[in-house]
Amino acid sequence: MFVSMDTIKLQVVLADMEVKSNPDGKIKTFSISYVKKDGELVYVLRAIKTGLRFNSYSKMMRGVVAVDKEGGWIGHPTPVHIFKITEYNGFKVSI
Repeated sequence: MFVSMDTIKLQVVLADMEVKSNPDGKIKTFSISYVKKDGELVYVLRAIKTGLRFNSYSKMMRGVVAVDKEGGWIGHPTPVHIFKITEYNGFKVSI
């Protein structure tokens, strides 16, 4: 499933993002970095996956929002193209 100790497959990332909570019932968060349309690299230390206002799956987008330690939203949902994800939980993402 993993390519190496420092790399994770995009398919595994997308499956992991779908998990909403940990076995203990707490909200599951992750760290993510991605490249925006204008080329800016964005790093979010603690985030959750959320829905978007449009059909994001057909456009290969996922909604990501930064959260605090308690799981409260910081900011607004941001659409992220799945092929622009560069890092997930400290692992480099490979296709």
